[in-house]
Amino acid sequence: RDLSVEATSEADNIVEAIRYRKAPFVMGLQWHPEFHRAGGVELLDCTPILDSFLRASRETRF
Repeated sequence: RDLSVEATSEADNIVEAIRYRKAPFVMGLQWHPEFHRAGGVELLDCTPILDSFLRASRETRF
């Protein structure tokens, strides 16, 4: 119940990304967002994911 589906594949509706809502930043991905080619349409734009990760990294102190 604390996991939410963030992305599914259009072709077969398989869950591709999840988020755990009770932690400062936990995300599970079924692909490599860092492999996105700028302007490429064949892959999901990774910019929002990487921006969220970098923001959480800056804001989180251990």
